[in-house]
Amino acid sequence: MTTPIPDDDVPTIPSGMPVPPRTDHEILTGHRVTTFIYELTDLAGAIIGATDSIDASDGGSLTWTANQAIKGRGSLSWTRVEDIDWLTTLVRPVVTVRPLDGSGELSWPLGLWVPSIPTLAYGSAATTGGIDLLSREAILSESLILAGYTVAEGANVIDAIRTIIADAGQPASALTDSDATLTSSMTWEAGTSRLQIINDLLDAIGYFSMWTDGAGQFRAEPYIAAGARAMAWEFTDDAERIYTPGWSQTRDLYGVPNTAVSLPEQSGEDAGFVGTAINDDPASPFSTVRRGRQIGLVADTNAAVSQEVADMQAARALAAATNATAVSTIEHALIPLAHNDAVLFASLTAGISARHVVTATTVNLSATKLAQSTIREVLIDG
Repeated sequence: MTTPIPDDDVPTIPSGMPVPPRTDHEILTGHRVTTFIYELTDLAGAIIGATDSIDASDGGSLTWTANQAIKGRGSLSWTRVEDIDWLTTLVRPVVTVRPLDGSGELSWPLGLWVPSIPTLAYGSAATTGGIDLLSREAILSESLILAGYTVAEGANVIDAIRTIIADAGQPASALTDSDATLTSSMTWEAGTSRLQIINDLLDAIGYFSMWTDGAGQFRAEPYIAAGARAMAWEFTDDAERIYTPGWSQTRDLYGVPNTAVSLPEQSGEDAGFVGTAINDDPASPFSTVRRGRQIGLVADTNAAVSQEVADMQAARALAAATNATAVSTIEHALIPLAHNDAVLFASLTAGISARHVVTATTVNLSATKLAQSTIREVLIDG
């Protein structure tokens, strides 16, 4: 795939001289060739081998969305050239990017995916099918508890989550430890998914919801406000621009809240912690100071283990509602980018240069197609 930068920016190397290796940034911002391979693993993630039977030339894609329990969905095309047990096999696409002059390469995996083949076509030459894909969280979503489940008061939350993942037959090797323990027991009814239980527990201690990274590892990490996240990429419209000039933005500013309340699940004197957040920043056009009145938001109920976590949940809800009013969609060259990443988006023509967060991103599994990302401007932090 060739990134949208002028041809006269391609460096030339005098004949007979060795080509110096490119840095990762130079590889990603320069003209490049993009290829994909598809690794197969068992349900635990151990590599079985690579397959030549997957063809993404007809438009296969992968999409990750931050606000979904199962973050990733995708599709591929498959031609039977080998026998694969799709009921016990996972797929890991791997992308490799190389400069046109061959001066290095950069590879990264695109997640571990649970396949489904709803339809097969039997022809005279080959058997083909479309593969629907769900990211690995689907295994935990489809694993239900068969009786009521309780995590006791005083239990370490991350240790409890490790047990839940192990009970689903999955590895839990990439969870960030925490000393947080439950201040009261939490109980779920029979038929609740293990993913729902995990996400309820993560929310109680102020973590991001469960997700899987490029290697397919289950991840649980403390929530970081958008303004404090490391910048994953700078989308600039200078000589290193990798996004196309045409892009769209929606802005809906009237009903932006400036206060939020996060209520405990139970009512009563000992119910739990009430979280609050107020935007009273005089520099913010949405604040109580600038608007002269409160515009309130009631966040989802919480099971916070502390007042600090309850207030964080209210702040997260307020920031999400505020920042959702300024959303842009861009097409860009494929780079290692994940939902919830912080990026700079700059457009001189639109007068924009601001921190954003990635709310959704799509990889088109074709050497000639661009990726797409939806990014949300950080109007207030939280």
